[in-house]
Amino acid sequence: MKKNIIFLAVICFFVFNYFANSQQIIKVEKAEQKGTASVNKEIKSIEAIPLPATQIKPNYYKPRFLKNKMEILNYIQENELIESISGKTILQDNEYSAYIIDTRDESLSYLSPAFTISETAKEAIGEAPLWLEDQLLYKFRLLATRNLDVDYAQLILDAPIEQKDEVAFVIAYMSLQSLSDSRFLSDKEMILRNAAHIYKVDDSLQYVEKVEYGSFEARDYYTTTKYRIFDPSLNDTIWSEVPKEIYYFYVVHPKLDQEGVYAKDNVNSKEQRTYGYEWRHYIWSNPDPNYNYQPVNVKTSKGSVDSIPRFGELMQQPKILWDRRRTYFPFGRPFLPSNHALDMIGNWGSLALPVDVTLPRSFQPNQILMKHDGMCNEDAFLMAGACRTALIPLIYLGTWSMDHVFGAIYDEGWNHFEFFRGGLAPSGNSAYGITNMMEGGSYGWDDALVEGFRPDGYPINLIENYAETCTFNVSVTDTLGNPIEGAKLIIYAAPSAYSSNPDQAGTIWTDFNGKVTFLAGEKKQYLVQIYHPKYGWAPQDSTKAFYLTNFNSTANAVYNVTIPYFNVKIAEYSPELLTLPETAEYGVNLQWSARDILTAENKRDGQRSRFYKWNDENTGEVSFFLCDSVNFEKFKKKEEFSAYSYEHLSVGGDLQIALPGSGKWFAVFSNHNFTSYYQFVESKIELIKDFKISVKENSLSEIPQLLITPNPASDYISIKHNLENNAAADLKILNSIGEVVFESKFESSSPFILDAKQFPSGIYYCILKSAQRNLSQKFIITK
Repeated sequence: MKKNIIFLAVICFFVFNYFANSQQIIKVEKAEQKGTASVNKEIKSIEAIPLPATQIKPNYYKPRFLKNKMEILNYIQENELIESISGKTILQDNEYSAYIIDTRDESLSYLSPAFTISETAKEAIGEAPLWLEDQLLYKFRLLATRNLDVDYAQLILDAPIEQKDEVAFVIAYMSLQSLSDSRFLSDKEMILRNAAHIYKVDDSLQYVEKVEYGSFEARDYYTTTKYRIFDPSLNDTIWSEVPKEIYYFYVVHPKLDQEGVYAKDNVNSKEQRTYGYEWRHYIWSNPDPNYNYQPVNVKTSKGSVDSIPRFGELMQQPKILWDRRRTYFPFGRPFLPSNHALDMIGNWGSLALPVDVTLPRSFQPNQILMKHDGMCNEDAFLMAGACRTALIPLIYLGTWSMDHVFGAIYDEGWNHFEFFRGGLAPSGNSAYGITNMMEGGSYGWDDALVEGFRPDGYPINLIENYAETCTFNVSVTDTLGNPIEGAKLIIYAAPSAYSSNPDQAGTIWTDFNGKVTFLAGEKKQYLVQIYHPKYGWAPQDSTKAFYLTNFNSTANAVYNVTIPYFNVKIAEYSPELLTLPETAEYGVNLQWSARDILTAENKRDGQRSRFYKWNDENTGEVSFFLCDSVNFEKFKKKEEFSAYSYEHLSVGGDLQIALPGSGKWFAVFSNHNFTSYYQFVESKIELIKDFKISVKENSLSEIPQLLITPNPASDYISIKHNLENNAAADLKILNSIGEVVFESKFESSSPFILDAKQFPSGIYYCILKSAQRNLSQKFIITK
């Protein structure tokens, strides 16, 4: 996938333990077959057109947290609690959930989108970590539509206790398309072997240790890894632990990029042979004499490579992961006991693939390793498989418009790592075959976007590691300025690898407000096509793209662009609003929170994976209203209806509602506003008889209480209690999954002021423990 002419930065540098020289500009004389290094080969010519002249001003929504309590007042409910229930569900587009409140028999029930999963799946969820429960439930909901939920649930039940989190994570975060692929299904037990191999090899690796947290019984367990690293700033070795998400996505997960996830071989496949082994086992053990990858037997005018070591044997030697030096290592260097792990892997890979690729291309590490030739596509796949086999987190990256792919390893952020082309390629020069660990790749070209994918297909842009950047703020609207959520922006950049024409650089999606902010490299012209599953293309001709800039971008510049769909006018969807009474025979206390989930198909992936990206800040946008039976039926039929307490978009709520009369009532949460954003809604309701609220101002009651104001908060919270004699207490703040995010001593009668800006948006719990009492209070932070 590398270019006809590839420029690497020419800097005089010293390679630690090896040599000191100046690297010349790399000139690749052999042209590559453009477009062949993709499972889905889509080469598209784009005609650039100017942005439409428009005065449309985007209308932005600000979802509210609904409440009808004044912050300085202490409400005391003086009536009888009849019943309380809770519920949670994912609302797909145009789905709703509701609490059914029937005053005639004083009952509550919860109505959610209809789906069924097996008892086996429910049992498996009960053994998975709590932090995976909701994602796993939704995956079983999808798998059940193909009668596969029992099969995958059984894998979790069959896994050893210490490996259940790895197995459950792969099932939760491997796409339905990958899991239901017939070739994968024939040996889905590879998910078990994938986890088992991690636990098999970790004790033999000196530079990495697994770190286990929590307990299986409490369901708060998770795993991560830490790495022995030489830190030049300290002149000493340290252990550096990676976040658990990095471990699960980029060490555990068996999908590397666009390839199919397979262990079973297909002898008729030209590009995706596995020889009957998952890549971890094959790379580590070289298990099959019929497909023995160690003999290389390549000889050219540049030299020869006879064989390479077995990878598993080699990787037991290094004592550290790396020394944090951004440098090059030359091709053909000896393996030494003093080499760090990344040096070893880069050297091994460059010897395994010493010459340029021959067709057909390969997308499976096993086939790449047996074929012993490659360009950047094969190089990057082999390094991704090898690093993850060696328990090193690596993400496969592409600068698509410059036609190059490579990798980055995680150590307090992503760090460039690749070996660069075949060291024995006759057309290559002295830089061919190097292990390149220079910051930003040290390329001489200008990158536009540098895109990688989580293994479920969600794209990540890391251009800030590879270029000086500018910022784009793009709003996508209808003809009235109403936001178009979940629109996919396909970004093009020029000049590209082979000409001054634009080429695709990456993809990104608008948020619920139809807005997206992204970074892009300097010295480029940028274009955009927009696609929405409901509204189609903008421009309507999908062979054209709008200019975002028709001039070269400038570092640190900010470009604000609004792009309307002139053929779309979004109809306002709102009921006739009715007024609630202040008191009633019955009422409810209702609390809820929403978290949005972006879903889309990754077109670049060979399996067309559909991802589900849960909002990192635990916020969402769901409509809410209360109505009677007649109007609920009208709502379901999408007819005009009347309702109480309607809110177009709410992030959550804490409401006390007096029911307007007897009979059946529906407290409804609806996701009718969105196509590409699902909503995860958690809620609780209490049914109250003789509903009446009285107010006592300005002070806490005599009942021991914890008062948090404001709630919700954005800048700060004030915490006050009325424990006996202002007793000293331990203060802890927990997030929504029970992790302690702050703790301190509370030893004063004055309010405890806490900076809320240090926490992301979401639901939190304040826990106060004294020798006499324990108090707790939920609060919400919104940004």
